[in-house]
Amino acid sequence: MLFGNDFIEYNKYMIRDLFVCLRGSVKERGSDWKFKKERSPDEPIIWEFKIAKIEELHNVKGTLIKSLNIGIDINHLSDDLISDLKALAFDQSVTGRTSLFFNVKDAANNLNIKMFARSKAINVSRPLIHYLEEQSEEEVLEFEVNR
Repeated sequence: MLFGNDFIEYNKYMIRDLFVCLRGSVKERGSDWKFKKERSPDEPIIWEFKIAKIEELHNVKGTLIKSLNIGIDINHLSDDLISDLKALAFDQSVTGRTSLFFNVKDAANNLNIKMFARSKAINVSRPLIHYLEEQSEEEVLEFEVNR
């Protein structure tokens, strides 16, 4: 439940079927009160979730996904794969904010090349994620977020 200033600040997010991201902390109830009542040792601790920030879920992706790491075996690297990734990741209509890292592996020669796209940031879209998941299931590549 929201009371006082929390209600005034966050009531705009209390809409049915609105998906939100809550950030906050769990602490002992009343720990931030000015005149906190002392608790007896045999009295149980009551915990509460204190909201620090609420955001609409569709706006959060851009701020939470800092980096995308894609690992590709050199034997699976192809022009089609590169052009598909380029078309999905570097959408010209949307400015990207996510750093892109590649890790190209050559198991036969025991080589591992790590690359970073310095000049461009990408937009992590649903089609890109679906494409990466499909390629991952086919064991063409592997990917990680924020690693």
